[in-house]
Amino acid sequence: MDKEKNNNKVILIGIILIVLVFAFTIFKPLFNRSETKEKSSKQEVLNYPKISPEDLKNKLKNATDIQILDIRSTDDYAMEHLINSENATSEELVNAIPKEKTVIIVGYSTKDEEYTKTFDYLKNNGYKNFFVLKGGIDAWKNIGGAAISIGNPNSFTDASKVIYISPDDLKKMVDNKSYPKYIIDIRSKQSFDGGHISGAENVSLDDLEKSSGKFPYGKEIFVYGDTELQGFQGGVRLYDLGFMSVKTLQGGLTSWKDKGFEVVK
Repeated sequence: MDKEKNNNKVILIGIILIVLVFAFTIFKPLFNRSETKEKSSKQEVLNYPKISPEDLKNKLKNATDIQILDIRSTDDYAMEHLINSENATSEELVNAIPKEKTVIIVGYSTKDEEYTKTFDYLKNNGYKNFFVLKGGIDAWKNIGGAAISIGNPNSFTDASKVIYISPDDLKKMVDNKSYPKYIIDIRSKQSFDGGHISGAENVSLDDLEKSSGKFPYGKEIFVYGDTELQGFQGGVRLYDLGFMSVKTLQGGLTSWKDKGFEVVK
């Protein structure tokens, strides 16, 4: 009786093994197909056209048909980004890029899936020329590529970009009508209309980048905000835009008013 039971167990185990082998044989191609698809998707990302930071830097010297599209998060974009780039915050913004433009996609050095989504969207919406910046924004900075910083007062690099001028010295410049100068008030229009330094132009902090084409290179530029921090951020951005000798009002407009100096409306 025991011998018969043992034989039955052996037969049952054998049947189970046969079923497992059969199932593995049937489903193995499905697993392989999934793995192949994953590898293919990864390979597709790697095969997307790329441009090196060096080549992009050279192209930007003369090209007017390039649009840089930054696909990183809004916060990371605000902290630092390539000059004249757009943050891909919405499909409407991307769609506003003319189809004849060459689109350079800037992201992180990894995160291939983000590139994939952007490439698919551009391709499906009729864009013909688009490239990934190899190595992302980090590679761009490593070759000394120009980037706009938010202006971090705790950053030694950003602090080295700012030259301060005291309210007294700026007052002398304002009173000297023959001295070539350009004063930028980076506060909101409402604050500017409420009172500003005589002769100042109102260009908000967020608009400095897109308005930089109208700033003169032949005049000394002074910038101020409500506070010294706001002015510091304005000074950093102007430096990043190529205006190296900008002077920032120490203490902001608050210090100017504390001195009893005139503001006009």
